[in-house]
Amino acid sequence: MGLWPDRLIRVIVLTRCGVEQISVMSLSNAYSTADAAVREQMELIRIVVASARNWAHYIGLLLSGASIFRMYATLYRLRLVPRLLSTFGLAATVSQLAGVSMPLFGVKLEFLILAPLALSQIALGIWLVARGFSSDELIAD
Repeated sequence: MGLWPDRLIRVIVLTRCGVEQISVMSLSNAYSTADAAVREQMELIRIVVASARNWAHYIGLLLSGASIFRMYATLYRLRLVPRLLSTFGLAATVSQLAGVSMPLFGVKLEFLILAPLALSQIALGIWLVARGFSSDELIAD
């Protein structure tokens, strides 16, 4: 039961984000064929449409970060990967959540804050390909 509400909310937010992106493209097409007087009015509409798209995008990223945090917490709790790897993933996810929430408070997003999560995801992928889950813990449950 735990993951389906997250997935449902994420689908709704990403659908909204996609609709906003299509709205931006439609507005751009109309802007390119409009005369100068109409372009000034469309500039205000562009700001509103782009802001709505950005809000949906950042909320979607926060939901993704929450799911990733849950994954690393589960890996930590069940000891399916080394504790160092899952702890690094948890810390990296907190960094990602903090970084992605910055624009919601009017602060510019610093992409360097997102780098640790990329590294932890790569490290986890390499670990799982090389070693897999610890079968002792899987059999014990």
